[in-house]
Amino acid sequence: MFSQLRPLFPSSIESIGQLKGRLNEYAHSFVNSTVRSDESFWQKNHFQAAKLLKTRSDIYITKPDKGSGVVILNCDDYSSKMATILEDTNKFQSLGDLSADHTLRTEIKLQKKLLQLYKNNFFSKEVYSLIRPVGSQRPRMYGLPKIHKPNSPLRPILSMVGSVQHGLAKLLVEILDPVVKFYSIHCIPDSFQFASSIRNLCPSIDTKFFVSFDISSLYTNVPPDETISICADFLCRGPTETPRFPENVFIELMEMATKSVAFSFDNMMYRQIDGVSMGSPLGPSIANIFVGFYERLLFNNMPKPWCYVRYVDDTFASFRSREAACSFFQHLNKLHPSLQFTMEEERDNMLPFFDVLMERTPVFLTSIFRKPTFTGLYLSWYSFAPKRRKKDLIRTLTHRALTICSSSRLTPELHKNKEIFLSNGYPEQLVSYTIRSKVDNFNRAKVLLVAPFISNFRG
Repeated sequence: MFSQLRPLFPSSIESIGQLKGRLNEYAHSFVNSTVRSDESFWQKNHFQAAKLLKTRSDIYITKPDKGSGVVILNCDDYSSKMATILEDTNKFQSLGDLSADHTLRTEIKLQKKLLQLYKNNFFSKEVYSLIRPVGSQRPRMYGLPKIHKPNSPLRPILSMVGSVQHGLAKLLVEILDPVVKFYSIHCIPDSFQFASSIRNLCPSIDTKFFVSFDISSLYTNVPPDETISICADFLCRGPTETPRFPENVFIELMEMATKSVAFSFDNMMYRQIDGVSMGSPLGPSIANIFVGFYERLLFNNMPKPWCYVRYVDDTFASFRSREAACSFFQHLNKLHPSLQFTMEEERDNMLPFFDVLMERTPVFLTSIFRKPTFTGLYLSWYSFAPKRRKKDLIRTLTHRALTICSSSRLTPELHKNKEIFLSNGYPEQLVSYTIRSKVDNFNRAKVLLVAPFISNFRG
């Protein structure tokens, strides 16, 4: 039906998405009917185009580093950018071609070490069974383009799932949990808490200037030896319980999970000798501990800003003046050679941070921030996915708007969400009803009544 209307000129681009949504809603009532392949939404030329793209060896199809969408890169450009990253001999060591892949040998070595620790009662049989590597695969390196930055540089990602060290890394994350908590007192878990904390602040003389600090390439610049030493010192001599195994064993396991990881890219083998990789379960923990350690040293020698919150490598802070912010910025860049910060200043009393746009008026206002590269691409209504999942997506984005946006910024955000879903083919009636019901449930007062249980009660 839609193809027959193509000769007609639409009143607006939005009306095309709305029409598709309505037609698709009507088609659901005939879902059990036989549909001819040449009359389906996906035409023959669509499949031919997809197959052609798949067979082309001169392009690389991937997703962007942040947000949703599809990025098509020239293979030579992609390989050149990855080679520039891997040719840094201070970060990576070249091991040769795939004949240097010793995944099986590394697996056997780790199996023997874990078996020895299990026999010495350092962990239970259940834990040993979970972390013991069996049938491991070689880690692979790939890059995701940062399309929001000039020339679209790549962020290196190491796929560790199913690798020799993956189970061990997950165990070490649990062991490092008290260290992470100790060095994360200024951290926020998500954008919801950040928006709530900003709205609860009262403007004062100390809130005249807002900035955000970002650490350049944090993961690849974290020194593993120094960070492992910080962790070992805290676990063995800090205000925590005695660790489950000796310090030398902990250091050995940490080095096996970080510095001993060999991976492949373009049929060549490499090993990361400095920094940690995104994709490893240990990456966020180690990065948080390293930054938090020097963050505490900084505030031991100077007062903390009136408002200061951090999420891994991004920091939001407020100061009395721009001069005070610049002075603090200089102190940050003197903390450690591996920590190089950049600073973004507020503009027109507004500053984006952590997908939240903070606006300073007589009161603090928050709303959703979308980068200029935002595509509006979400799960399509025409995709082969359960209808329940599509409804949940509407509820999720509505909940995000209700939680982050101030009351005066909520209505435009809900309208924006509706336009996004209509452009992805969602039926207008379904979108409006789901958003309205989610808003009503969110605003409805909730009363919790706790009734005691009385066994064998007789009236």
